[in-house]
Amino acid sequence: MVMKFHLILLTIFFSALTILHGQNVIINEVMSSNSTVIADEDGDYSDWLELYNAGDSTVSIANWALSDEADDPFKWSFPEISLSPGSYLLVFASDKDRASDIVFWQTIINQGDTWKYFPGNEEPPSTWADLNFDDSGWDTGPSGFGFSDGDDATVVPSPLMSVFIRKVFTVNNPADITSVILDVDFDDAFVAYLNGQEIARSNIGTPGVRPPYDQGADNYDH
Repeated sequence: MVMKFHLILLTIFFSALTILHGQNVIINEVMSSNSTVIADEDGDYSDWLELYNAGDSTVSIANWALSDEADDPFKWSFPEISLSPGSYLLVFASDKDRASDIVFWQTIINQGDTWKYFPGNEEPPSTWADLNFDDSGWDTGPSGFGFSDGDDATVVPSPLMSVFIRKVFTVNNPADITSVILDVDFDDAFVAYLNGQEIARSNIGTPGVRPPYDQGADNYDH
């Protein structure tokens, strides 16, 4: 991506394009001061914006443009990229002008997707985080999970110390992926596993040691 930008200018410009073409590509998220959240392919923390195709058909954004100057609205144009329905595109405002080698970020698992889940009233089978574990007997529900405090699509019984959730997804060409971002909204702690291997945790226990179902968070200030 090329330029630093002003949110108001970008919002107006993309809204105009969306109305003109009768399409549903929107600015879904903006990070105007990125210092630690998402790094680009060089490890730099540039500002970024995320586009989302909210429609039901594929949209080409070739020759659409971004700019930080009102009198030069086509300061940087997108290369030949198409957004399929429900897909996202993360664009870095890095001043690097990599239109010929743009990095494509796409969401694999989104909020509201369906998961298998097991309320932590007892210890689940020790293989519950493995790829081939049979979770057919588990409950099914959309994320997030919680005690119905306003942001939970699936309500679990209270009191409850933990909930175990599983989601199977397929990546067709793993060799094409250079990095993956895990973004978790949680309260008060979590541990994440991929194919049985721990990949992230926060506010609970010791890395590499699976906490039991009834272990609480390290602290409850999160």
